[in-house]
This record gives sequence, C-alpha cells and structure tokens, in this order.
Amino acid sequence: MYYLVFLYNVVNLILLPLHVLVLFVRVFNGKENYVSLKSRFGFYSQKRDDLDNKLLWIHAASIGESSLAITLTEELKKIYPKLKVLITTGTVSSADIIIRKKTADVYHEFRPLDNWLVVRRFYRYWQPDIGIFIESEIWPTLLTFPSKKAKLLLLNGRLSDKSFKRWQKIPSLFAFIANSFCYIAVQSFSDFKKYKTLGCRNVENLGNLKFANKKLPVNAEKLDKLQQLLASTKVFVAASTHREDEAVLLKMICEFKKQNLKIYSILILRHPERARQLETSCTELKLKYATSSDKPIPNLADDVYIVNSFGELGLFFSVADVTFVGGSFSQGGHNLLEPAYFDNVIIVGPDMTNYRDITNEMIEKKAVIQGNDLEELERQVAFFFKDENKNIAQEYSNNAKQYVQDKEATLGNYLNKITQFL
Repeated sequence: MYYLVFLYNVVNLILLPLHVLVLFVRVFNGKENYVSLKSRFGFYSQKRDDLDNKLLWIHAASIGESSLAITLTEELKKIYPKLKVLITTGTVSSADIIIRKKTADVYHEFRPLDNWLVVRRFYRYWQPDIGIFIESEIWPTLLTFPSKKAKLLLLNGRLSDKSFKRWQKIPSLFAFIANSFCYIAVQSFSDFKKYKTLGCRNVENLGNLKFANKKLPVNAEKLDKLQQLLASTKVFVAASTHREDEAVLLKMICEFKKQNLKIYSILILRHPERARQLETSCTELKLKYATSSDKPIPNLADDVYIVNSFGELGLFFSVADVTFVGGSFSQGGHNLLEPAYFDNVIIVGPDMTNYRDITNEMIEKKAVIQGNDLEELERQVAFFFKDENKNIAQEYSNNAKQYVQDKEATLGNYLNKITQFL
C-alpha cells in the first residue's frame, strides 16, 4: 500500500497550484483568512520556545472536536503543569474557540495541507512528541510521513456508514494509513467493529469522549436579562442548524404562528455566515425576525431570533423549554449531550448517524425524543409545550441529566491511556 500513498503524494504535489486557488476562493467566502492561509502552508508567526519539555499536538477538525481538545488540555495540564500543547483546527470557527480560551502554554495553528512539502515543514518546525487526532481525521501524508518521530493516537474514533462503505473497497489502504496510530480508542462498539473489519490493530472501545465535555459556560449577566425577558414565554431553541433543518423548522414555526401558539423560537446557526440566507427564508415565509449581530437582545414581537455568534449555546439552553439538535435532518446530527446538562426536553430529527449509539441509548432511557418528519416534529414540540404534559417534560429532562452524569468516568479512562504515552 506504500505505493498508493506515494502516488497520492505525487498527485498532491502536482495539484498544489489548484489547492492554492481553492484556498483563495475560501478566503473570498469567509471560510479562510490571512492567518489561516499562512498556517495551511506551514508558515508560522509563533515558535515552540521550550524544547526541554514535551509538546503534545492535538488535532481537532471542527467545533465539537475543539471543545474536546480544550477539555483534554485543561485536564492534562493539571497532571503535567509544564506540558506544552499545540492545537490545530480545520476551520476558522473552531479556531475562534481555541483562541478565545487563551490557555497558557497552548499554541494554535491551522491543519497543514496534506501535501508532502507542507507536512515535512510542519513536523520539522514543531517537532511534536505525541500527536492526538480526535474522531475521524484520516490524512494519508500527515499520518504516514516517514521522518516523523511523534507517537500518534486516534481518540474518540468513529467511522460514518458512508465512509465505512467507501473504505471497504480498499481496506488494506485504510489499515496501512490508520495503523500509523500506535493506539486507537473508538467511541462505540459499532465503530470498534468497523475499525477491526478494516484491519486496524490496537483498537479499543473506550466510549464517547464527548461525555468528557463539561456543562457549557453561561454568562450570568446575560442569562439574568434573558430570563427576565422570557419569564412568561415558552421557548423553543434549535441549536447548530443547517439549511435542511431550517427548511423543516421554519414551516413548523409558521404553523405555530398560524395556530397562535405563544412559542418564541431561537435558531442558532451552525455556520453564522449563513445568517443572511436564513433572513431571506424568513422574509419569504412572512416571519418577523431579529439577528443577534444586529440586536443583542431578542424582541418578543418577532417570530424568530437568529443567533449568528459562537459561544452562547449554554446561554440559550438555559432558557429553553424544548431544544432541537441541528444537523439531524441530513448531516448525521450534532452533539445531543450539550443540552442534556440543562433543564429542557431534547428532540432530534431522523438522521443521528454520527451519534447512533448515544441516541438509541437515550431514546431507550426516555432522555431524548426522535422525530422522522415535519408532522411528527410539530406534534412532539407542541406536546411538550402543553401545561398538562409538564411532568412528562420534566421526566425527560431529568433522565437526560442523569444519563450524562452516569457517563462521567469516560474522561478518566481516556486520560489514563494518554498518560501511558506521555
């Protein structure tokens, strides 16, 4: 399989000008910036300043993985106070989360292009002692680079059904790349079976590391104002929404408006740059709206409040009666554990393949509700907003909180494994 990786590297070198063009297009679309461009090509403004202490490199692709990277960093630095950490991310939005945290002895850069020249420059510049990849980041050159000295771990590993089927056509190539990891910890038994089927060694099921995430932070001053504003209003929150979710949710909100149900809806975009698209959709459906970047405080005279900022999920979960988890109408779903720490009923759409095992467990424990289409979603949301169903709503909320509390040992299991390699 080495020759296929070699061919991949040759093709990537030839296509480097095309990669440059694509990145500049992403800059134009707001998905890259000057800093990320430099970092992608291995040009860094900061330097590892202490070669005597170990450097832990954590790669986190997107927002959810970045939150895990922060949690791991904070816990590991309690054990190793002098540990230096480099966190690389795949998106500008996930980078913002890391940068805002401003943790001491933590560097941030963007994931380098999976190009032999860039990857070589990355390893020579940073010289990481150990590298941790979170979830499903499989980059052939970054993992198999022959002169690297870092021990690589894959934590919270998962494979979507789509990726698994694709890799089943060339399992030996997947095994060749994935076995660059000296240890793989997966998040579920179904993922364990997939990795073993594809020929991976040193695989263990440690459970979902996202149980390690703490309760999302909440700005107390903002919460107090929001609670006063919404005290006598039923609140529906849709978190991390995509276009496919919104196509269903806006129709539901229109129906509630038609029935004159007093439900205030808050939609929190997965990608804030899409706010104008959602505003256009609201206008077409004659829904009154306000956007958080324009109006920091919601107006109850509106039908929808659009949140196009990061870091405030905990704030809105705190005032929600019912929370819908976005990405669950086509994207495989997002983290349904985050709202579980708060006093609300959690509802998801039909596509929770990214969290299949967790979703099934929570459904069985009456900790989450799953809807398959618009009509079912409407019925479920309306049901839990009725006063006569308040006790049932409280039962689901309590069960969700109990579920995450029961899983808190997961973080310790992962930390024990990591310390074996440090």
